[in-house]
Amino acid sequence: IGLALQDTLKSVAAGVMLAIFRPFRIGDYVGVAGLEGTITNITPFTTSLRQIDNKIVSITNDKVWGDPLINFTAEPQRRLDLFFDISYNDDIDHALRVVQDVANEHPLVLNRDTTWVGVHALAESSVQLRLRAWVATPDFIQVRADLNKNIKQTFDREGISIPYPHQVQIEDPRIVKLKLEQLKAEAARTADARSGN
Repeated sequence: IGLALQDTLKSVAAGVMLAIFRPFRIGDYVGVAGLEGTITNITPFTTSLRQIDNKIVSITNDKVWGDPLINFTAEPQRRLDLFFDISYNDDIDHALRVVQDVANEHPLVLNRDTTWVGVHALAESSVQLRLRAWVATPDFIQVRADLNKNIKQTFDREGISIPYPHQVQIEDPRIVKLKLEQLKAEAARTADARSGN
């Protein structure tokens, strides 16, 4: 009974802290305790949120107060970060211009002068581009979907390729053995040529 009462008191104390500091309100879209959803109810003991698939989840307030919390709707604007991989054979400057132009053409992208496109990383098999753009918070999901689609379609039209992993499945072990023998023979010929034999 003592342990149960202790947990209840922790939840009530956390509920008081939530009421005082108000990190979210009913209707806000948040991420907490590894879950995301819209806040539907706040009691002294629990906070409830509705997930995107319409499930209602109740979380004890000590968990809500104790875990990192992200309030996605607290600000009127959100920054959108998108990543696109292109081939090392593609013209990087051309690809950057394409991404910038597609972002600037979208009617819901805000503050176009702050939209940024650049090379994010040189990956193992691709050059990774990054787009940063500001959008109104309610438009975030739609703009993200639109830009992904529009940039892919424009890449296709402009001949810019998006690399993806390839798998080669060899079913016959004799083929593997033959390939290894060919590689060894080629390596031996190269070594002989270098030594002058």
